[in-house]
Amino acid sequence: ALEKDDFTRATEVDIAFHRFIVERAGGSDLVNTWIPIVMRMRMNYQRISTPAQSIAEHKAIVEALQKQDNKTASAALKANIR
Repeated sequence: ALEKDDFTRATEVDIAFHRFIVERAGGSDLVNTWIPIVMRMRMNYQRISTPAQSIAEHKAIVEALQKQDNKTASAALKANIR
């Protein structure tokens, strides 16, 4: 979506990506707590300077999760949602 400059779709996919992680981490109760927070964060997408930057941030999250490297995954998530 980012490579096609479809920022509406990119936002939808980004939220779905993070929701998946939150749900896996704590189930529906955590998702219900997270939703109001993410809706406020949605307004801060201007910090992404290029689609490649956003793609790289998300790849770093996925790669760390695949390796079960919680410390790196946490750092990657924090960098992505700053």
